Amino acid sequence: VPERKNPMATIEAYQRARPDFRGKTRLVVKLINGDRESELLSRLRRAVADDDSIIVIDRYLHRPELNALFNSVDACVSLHRAEGFGLTLAESMCLGKPVIATGWSGNMDFMTPWNSVPVPYKLVQIERDHGPYPAGQWWADPDPDAAAAAMIRIANEPEYAAELGSN
Repeated sequence: VPERKNPMATIEAYQRARPDFRGKTRLVVKLINGDRESELLSRLRRAVADDDSIIVIDRYLHRPELNALFNSVDACVSLHRAEGFGLTLAESMCLGKPVIATGWSGNMDFMTPWNSVPVPYKLVQIERDHGPYPAGQWWADPDPDAAAAAMIRIANEPEYAAELGSN
């Protein structure tokens, strides 16, 4: 459910951070089933249309391709609104990648400020149903400025990024 995964928040945070990056950066947005959510995919493509530093991958990747993607990035960012476990986050951490993710939900079973960057959030009530998530349920709304600051720090301070990844 794209509203839960919240890819637009990651794009927004990256675009806020981009002017402060010291070197060349790229954001890879990995999606699946974008064709089922044509409104989201259209909004997403419009948001990144003028930004050639953002790459959108909208397809299933076989495990070797997914592993290669995980290994090729410098960090993993997930500004989700709720997460069951956070397998992508856990796999990225196991590869020594720094992780920036909403500090709410299942991923907080293994994420701490010592080994990752939990992004502050406000709890908000869902106003309408989103797939299996009914109106009235509570979700996190991650702080895009805090996420942008974390992206800047990881991109501009390689020692900090390496320490997080190591932890």
